[in-house]
Amino acid sequence: MTQPAAPVAPTQLSELAKSAQDHLNRAQGRLKAGDWASHGDELRKLEEDLKALNSQARLVRQTD
Repeated sequence: MTQPAAPVAPTQLSELAKSAQDHLNRAQGRLKAGDWASHGDELRKLEEDLKALNSQARLVRQTD
């Protein structure tokens, strides 16, 4: 039997959302500066945050 998912703290979601926004802002800055390598790094980090947000949102929906 699977244990129910632990509730997700709103602060976790908020921190992930802020981190995603920060990575987006840095990626845009790197793009404007023509720094393609750093731009790609920031996009990968943004993707990780978005995947984590999606996973957390799924947990929230399962506990509703």
